[in-house]
Amino acid sequence: MRSGVSADLAAGYDLVAVVAVTALTPDELSKPGGEIAGLRADGSHVELLLPDRPSQQAIFSNLLDPACKVYCAQAGFAQGVALAPSLRDALEPYQALFAS
Repeated sequence: MRSGVSADLAAGYDLVAVVAVTALTPDELSKPGGEIAGLRADGSHVELLLPDRPSQQAIFSNLLDPACKVYCAQAGFAQGVALAPSLRDALEPYQALFAS
């Protein structure tokens, strides 16, 4: 069954980055029989990116308030900056995939 992240559409790829703007936890998204578990079982390396606490607060404080978009963008940017070093290290073995 497909979740809101539609990770199953990446089946067959060696490297999959799942950006999941959801209230689900990593355990819920990776449960046996789920999309991410299926990708991993088929040999894909999956990096799961979920909103951190500040991003969750910005996103889910009021989903329908357009004034929140600035706070969401700021929180997401800050999280991206914080994750960049560890994500770079995790993706380094796959650098050849991006060479042109």
